[in-house]
Amino acid sequence: MPAERLEAYIDAVREQQKRDDIDVLLGCELDWLGKDETRALHASDFDRFDVVLGSIHFVDRWLMVSHKNMSRWKSVDLEAFWNRYVELWCEAAKSDMPFTVMAHADVVKKFSPKPEFDLEPLYERMARAAREGGRMVEVNTSGAYAECAEYYPSPSFLHLLQVLPYPVRQKKHPLLFPQRLYPSLLFYLFSYPLFHQSSSGHPLQNQLFSLRFLPFRSVRFRWQPLLPCFYHIR
Repeated sequence: MPAERLEAYIDAVREQQKRDDIDVLLGCELDWLGKDETRALHASDFDRFDVVLGSIHFVDRWLMVSHKNMSRWKSVDLEAFWNRYVELWCEAAKSDMPFTVMAHADVVKKFSPKPEFDLEPLYERMARAAREGGRMVEVNTSGAYAECAEYYPSPSFLHLLQVLPYPVRQKKHPLLFPQRLYPSLLFYLFSYPLFHQSSSGHPLQNQLFSLRFLPFRSVRFRWQPLLPCFYHIR
C-alpha cells in the first residue's frame, strides 16, 4: 500500500469498528530487516494498530519470496541460508518491536529446494524464540499454492509448538480470520490442539495462533492475502 493511502485505509477500518456485531481489528505487516534496516522505526509508531504481523521477506537484501528471484536458489548454500533465515526470524521474535504475530514462519521454504538436512533443530529454535518473545505464530494458507505446496508453518513446526511449554490458557472457541475455511485447513489445525485465548483484555492476548486465509485469486502463484482487517467472531 502506498504511504499516501494509509490514513484513508485507517479511517475506513475505524468506521467499521463502530459495528456492534463483530470486532474489527486494525492490522499491518512489518518486515524485519536485521542489520539492513534503514528506517527510523520505533515501537510507539505502531500504537494505533491492534495487530502487527512480523515478517521476514528479505534475507541480506535478497527478496527470497519473489518468483523473479527463483533462479538464485540454484547457487545458494541451502543449509547456510536456512540458518540465516532462522537467525533473522528469531531476532525478530525476541526483539522489542511490537509484533503481535509472527507471520508465515517458514516462508523460506516457498521456493527453496527441499532440504536434505534435519529441519527440526531450526524449527525448535524458532518455537523457543516465539515463546521467549511472547509471540503468536500465524497459520497461513498461501503456501499450499506456492512451489512448496504446504501451509506455513509445517506440521513439524506445529508439533514443536505443541510439545514445548507455552504460557497460555485454554480457550473455548477458535479465533477465525476470513476468507475461507478449507476442510484441509480444519484437519491441519485440529490435529494440533493449540488454540488459546485469555478471558479478558485484547482479543488476541495470549493467543498462540492467528489464521490468515486467501481468496481464490492468483496470477502465477502471486497470491494476495485478504488482510484489510481482522475479525473476531463473537
